[in-house]
Amino acid sequence: MTLDSDYSYSKKTLIASPNNNSLSSSLLLFPHEISIGSFKYSYSFKNHYMSSSLSIINYGEFTDSESQHSFSSSDYILKHTIYKKFNNYIHSSVDLKYISSTIDDYNSDAIVTKLNLYYHYKRLLIQSFISNHGFVFNSYTSFQEKVPSSYGFSMLYLPQYINSIVSITYNIFDDYDMLNFQNEFLVFNQLSIICGYHSIAYKLYSGDFNNDFLIGLSIGSSIKYKDYILGVGLKNLGPIGIISSFTLSKSIN
Repeated sequence: MTLDSDYSYSKKTLIASPNNNSLSSSLLLFPHEISIGSFKYSYSFKNHYMSSSLSIINYGEFTDSESQHSFSSSDYILKHTIYKKFNNYIHSSVDLKYISSTIDDYNSDAIVTKLNLYYHYKRLLIQSFISNHGFVFNSYTSFQEKVPSSYGFSMLYLPQYINSIVSITYNIFDDYDMLNFQNEFLVFNQLSIICGYHSIAYKLYSGDFNNDFLIGLSIGSSIKYKDYILGVGLKNLGPIGIISSFTLSKSIN
């Protein structure tokens, strides 16, 4: 539903779809006026598949309760990814990200990486990853900040008798874990429907079944028309609100 390069690459590998050159843009709208806008260019270069992207995260406006001073906060993220296929079974990729954060008049900069290793066998693809390993080289204050890193794995599977892609992602952070389940039903060549569940729901349950039933669930759709692909999605966060996403991509081969 978003510009998830890892899932897009894994999906194309499983269904043997070519990695065409493309331009993509997406918009994610979160509760409390938080938004993420992204632009991505994917292309092939000397037997490598690559993608370069710019993401802008806007956290909105804030007002200090004592001084009534208003300020804003935002992140700018430049990312470059290189994918390498060693043989029919083993693939890998490396992300390099530059992050520039601003809170009022304070700035912070960081460089982080993500390493992925893929194993593809027939209808199964397993990915292991180490994410956000890097350093902050321009901190907001004199306090030495640490980049929150994580690691985990994902598994994608093509059922034999159902035209869909089942995926499970498990992400381990220092203080908590996250589990995401997703099933993309490939209805036609031009249409797919995506349903998912995220373990973030466990922290949002109130104890009322009627209110909690749909928390953590997501639904989306992807429609292809000629060289264009339009994707939309919704994720329910219960009392916090709903995340909505819109993605538009165009093949430029």
